[in-house]
Amino acid sequence: MLGGFESWAREGFAYGTADGTRTGPVDPLTAPAHAADGDRGCGC
Repeated sequence: MLGGFESWAREGFAYGTADGTRTGPVDPLTAPAHAADGDRGCGC
């Protein structure tokens, strides 16, 4: 899966680590503009 994890993490979705679940900030260069507001709906 090319870019799968990086895209997931950069869009602010949670992921598991050895220390537990982490959620990073939304990267405005990779995520839809409304995702920065916490709305992750894609409108599909």
